[in-house]
Amino acid sequence: MELNEFAVDPKKSEDGFKLELSETSGVVLRSASSEKAAKVLERLMKPYVAFQKIPDDVSRRIDAQFVCQGLVASWYGPWTLDGKKIDTSKPGEMEKLLQDPRFAALRRKLIMAARNEANFKEELEAAAEKN
Repeated sequence: MELNEFAVDPKKSEDGFKLELSETSGVVLRSASSEKAAKVLERLMKPYVAFQKIPDDVSRRIDAQFVCQGLVASWYGPWTLDGKKIDTSKPGEMEKLLQDPRFAALRRKLIMAARNEANFKEELEAAAEKN
């Protein structure tokens, strides 16, 4: 069994990869297993370790914070809501918006992409092909 089939690029895992969500906008997304993302998730979940079920509104808040603080390294392109520009450089702006139940699909998409280790393999595979 070739172990490199399971290898991910540690730099790409921490720094992120470019995930295009439209022709003009997207995110640079780090791996859910990156050190930064793991620390953010641990901090966010700590107050709820004894809960058997986390309420839906709290779960949405945690997911939005995890996405914005742990997974997204940066937002790029124009982001708008109802035609109004969103300032993605303001801490908490996207976090607040992503808590809205209407944006569950975006939260899930970003979390799933960050959990997909195949997104963090590209550079290692390209280097292996050169050798």
